[in-house]
Amino acid sequence: MTAVQELVYASIAEVSEKVKRREVSPVELTDLMLARIEQLDPKLHSYYTVLKDEVRAAARQAEAEIRRGQHRGPLHGIPIGIKDIYESGRTTCGSKPLVGICRGERLHRG
Repeated sequence: MTAVQELVYASIAEVSEKVKRREVSPVELTDLMLARIEQLDPKLHSYYTVLKDEVRAAARQAEAEIRRGQHRGPLHGIPIGIKDIYESGRTTCGSKPLVGICRGERLHRG
């Protein structure tokens, strides 16, 4: 198994320890996961919205904090996906009738 495959299939606890010990950077980890989403999501349709710019910025910030010795806990620097039943951006709650709903407002389709 390659190092990349090990990260992809490792538990959050294992990856968290690698980030804490600076064996893998949050930026590397985030880029790996974004690449995997790009590779697999056209077939799986698992993600409704991917916030690439925001997650990369957060990874850079986490990496800088960890380098300064400001590790904040086991999820610091770990990219996560949020199920679309939580209103954290565009969402359908997995329901076709809600397509076009964003933060409670109906989007107009032209």
